[in-house]
Amino acid sequence: MKLKTLTSSIAVSAIALVTTIAASSPAAAQTSGFFCGKKAGQPATILRRPEGSFTVINWVSNSFSDAGFDAQRRCELVSDRFQQYYKTGRLKYLTTGIINRQPVICVANRPGGDCARELPNSGLLFTIKPGSNPRETLKRLLNLRHQAGANSLNESAPSSRIDVEINDRLYIDMGEYLNTQPIESESSQ
Repeated sequence: MKLKTLTSSIAVSAIALVTTIAASSPAAAQTSGFFCGKKAGQPATILRRPEGSFTVINWVSNSFSDAGFDAQRRCELVSDRFQQYYKTGRLKYLTTGIINRQPVICVANRPGGDCARELPNSGLLFTIKPGSNPRETLKRLLNLRHQAGANSLNESAPSSRIDVEINDRLYIDMGEYLNTQPIESESSQ
């Protein structure tokens, strides 16, 4: 009887060990989410999905290095913010705004809305370099993906529009944007 109990205990332990190893394997880690990785040797905010990954932002500017935020640090902070808003379902729209008297790219709840002040960091994703036009920065940020071979906007079908302008303010529908980006090869990351 003791042998049967010992055998059962060993079997249960073995199953638990295999389950733990499987859950920590790279394949299990391929869930959707944002992270700071590398693309062409530069820090990059990347979205990983089960079918593959694509780069959202390439961090090449060191404009904030004097304040302790070089490209790598900004990548880490902003990727964490993207992930935080994404996992809670709050990454609805990107827009521009002012937070602490600084021009920013932030999360909005709807087209026409301001930065989502009820969110952590008031919906802040990142601060724009002083003297830059936040609206143009946001357009350039996401249009770079289109110039690099991503799917172009479908101007004839409003339901698949990625961007909308309201009162001279740009809003990016992040659900639509993330769903229309092509997967990049793993060798480019």
